[in-house]
Amino acid sequence: MWALWNERNQVVWNDRWRSVSEIVSGAIRLLHDCYELQPPLIPPSRVKAKWQRPPLGSIKINLGEACRGATGTGGIGVVVRDHVGTFLACKLVVVQGVSNLLHAKLLALKEGLLFAQRWPCVQRLIEGVGQGVGIVLSQVSQDLSHFGCLVDDCKLLLVQQGSILVQHVMKEANEAAARLARIALHSHGATEWFGDPPVVLLDALVADSF
Repeated sequence: MWALWNERNQVVWNDRWRSVSEIVSGAIRLLHDCYELQPPLIPPSRVKAKWQRPPLGSIKINLGEACRGATGTGGIGVVVRDHVGTFLACKLVVVQGVSNLLHAKLLALKEGLLFAQRWPCVQRLIEGVGQGVGIVLSQVSQDLSHFGCLVDDCKLLLVQQGSILVQHVMKEANEAAARLARIALHSHGATEWFGDPPVVLLDALVADSF
């Protein structure tokens, strides 16, 4: 927070502007220094699950979903970072006709798989799909529910791309994507960011670095 306030003062008093990526990197370095000088005194039993960096040379794609049962509106958030935690891209999508949370999770997975096609030459780890989605995808028999076509689309995308691992993650370790999904509920269509993250994600991205 101090780092963001300092950047604001630099703009107001010194007319000094820096890119969002530079601000985030500076805040992360400052937080690293603080933790090295004074580690947090948190009992092990109280430590929450948190975002983990993917293996060297790979990227992690976090998925978030939100839905309003009364209106059938769904929000999807996708956040992509590399093996050192650097922000690469993100996307939010608003969809209509969402019947329940499982439906929203499947839609989020499809969006994540489509977005993953932008990085075809690296190992990709997708997190945040939920255990229910994993069970549906692991079924060998044809899905005859009204989600069947969506499930088939996801399975086909997984087969076509190959170098993708999909896994469940605790919600505490998925805040950035979940927040983007909630924001999507108040948006229209789809929006993508590359290189510089949206301001609304800055604190979540910094927090995920530790």
